[in-house]
Amino acid sequence: MNRLLLICLLCLVLPSSLWADNALRDHPSPYLALHGQDSIEWQPWSAHLLEQAQQSNKILFVSIGYFSCHWCHVMHRESFQDPTVASLLNKHFIAVKVDRELNPELDAQLIEFVSRYRGHAGWPLNVFVTPEGFPFIGGVYFPRDQFISLLTRIADQWRTDKAKISNLAKESAAQWSGATELVVEPLDLRAMHRLFVESVVQQADEVGGGFGQQSKFPMVAQLSTLLTLIESNEADVTQRDFLILTLDRMHESNLRDHLGGGFFRYTVDPTWNTPHFEKMLYDNVQLAELYLRAGNVLHKTEYLEVAADTLNFLIREMRDKSGGFFASLSALDGEGKEGGFYLWKVEELRAILQTEELNQIRGLWRLDSPSSFEFGYLPTRLQRPQSPGLAAIYSKLAARRHDRSLPIDKKLIAGWNGLTLRAYALASTTTLPQAANYRRVAEELSRFLRSKFIDKNGELAKSIVEGKHYGQGTLEDYAYVVAGMSTWGRVASDRSSVQLSHQLVARAWSRFLVKDGFSGNRDRLPVPGNDSDAWKDAEVPAAAVVLLQSVLTDKQLKDKYLTQISNLLKKVSGRYQEYPFAHASLVNLHHHQELM
Repeated sequence: MNRLLLICLLCLVLPSSLWADNALRDHPSPYLALHGQDSIEWQPWSAHLLEQAQQSNKILFVSIGYFSCHWCHVMHRESFQDPTVASLLNKHFIAVKVDRELNPELDAQLIEFVSRYRGHAGWPLNVFVTPEGFPFIGGVYFPRDQFISLLTRIADQWRTDKAKISNLAKESAAQWSGATELVVEPLDLRAMHRLFVESVVQQADEVGGGFGQQSKFPMVAQLSTLLTLIESNEADVTQRDFLILTLDRMHESNLRDHLGGGFFRYTVDPTWNTPHFEKMLYDNVQLAELYLRAGNVLHKTEYLEVAADTLNFLIREMRDKSGGFFASLSALDGEGKEGGFYLWKVEELRAILQTEELNQIRGLWRLDSPSSFEFGYLPTRLQRPQSPGLAAIYSKLAARRHDRSLPIDKKLIAGWNGLTLRAYALASTTTLPQAANYRRVAEELSRFLRSKFIDKNGELAKSIVEGKHYGQGTLEDYAYVVAGMSTWGRVASDRSSVQLSHQLVARAWSRFLVKDGFSGNRDRLPVPGNDSDAWKDAEVPAAAVVLLQSVLTDKQLKDKYLTQISNLLKKVSGRYQEYPFAHASLVNLHHHQELM
């Protein structure tokens, strides 16, 4: 009797998560480990889950996010820690949690599905998939009550008419896979330029800079291609003015952290004023490289300063002692407040600053008006010319900010570190005062990638978490590491880096090249269709294009692969003509190929 009573008491006292079969507990991914104490029976993604779904006749619920994502944390708190949600998911579904940074191909595939299904997509990404692997309903953040209603409705429909759902999902997949199959005659370079510029004009915000009239993202691939056309006199003064406007707005606005350096991932408004506060490695290295190029092409010293400031921020805040770079800094501070690390209450400012110092920033920060943010005011750009007093105030606040807590996703991702190596390698060749330091950082990063990410069989790992390999490298990882190694090998006359880039190209070619292009589908759902995402630019540049760019830059590789590359580019021409804006990097590639 006493033993039974003890068991009953334990059931009441211990958290319910300890009784659930949650496979994410103590997972090396910080994002997945975050869900390890949920009462939901989460499973990490694996193709074997489809077999499990077929055997149990359950729908897969695939939820994708990442550690620094604000709305991922909100849905976790509101829904995934809710007992009713947990009960529904455990009873009727196989619940799958995915770190998008570790499974980028599955993420890209389901982003594409939800974009076609709803017209937009983002994170957290939540998709329902039949046991055969066909997605049929998807969305992003769902409020708790709406999510419970959706789970209940889908469970009821699956129980009463699963054949209808399965057939509709298959039909949708057939339409989806056929939507990008466009066979056309290849374009010449001038026609590609014209189509791309037309797509830029259609989506450009000519008043506020950037693209679209809602959220604003730093769309580096498109801006970089526009810069290429300006550099080669293929764009007119209107496009030049738009590019300068966009570059100015991005670095002067609240997209940038004016106290500590670096760029946030995006702003939720079209005026660049209200950021979501996560900072991503891939955004910052791409923006540093873009501003570096733009400073030279457009002869603007201020852009070179932005590039240097961003590279310095990464060294200071996102560099591991190993020489690699962390994945991201969280949007939430250590207390779970969105932007709390970056925001200041007026009473905090009074305690830190002298009265005359507070008065200096009162108008600049609009302290007499209500803040746009829940947890305080966000420092805006230092006015030019900078007064010594104002700069001293910002330095004082930056120093005090070090006392705050900001969670870091300390995954070291191969591909993102490859892009980082390319940025520092290029920066090391400039006249910037820090060029020698950038050369040292690039050298240490190249050595780290070579010694830690390549296994004894010459395969590239996806990431390193707590000193251990996690996952196999994808096409994206191979392409970006090749880009970094080949660039560093060229600028530093480092033969070992060049040789490694050749080896990785050979492996990528044998592993990912298929009949109609490149496929990185080892972690994808078995939905029929092509792998067009390998050629499309998103938050990172198109992996296939980056790989081919590196090959064409190396004479030995170019001689070996040129015929295949020419054939591949002919086949992808239809995809470009269908949506040139999303294939901006292809313009750069064709332009580069013609110059050679």
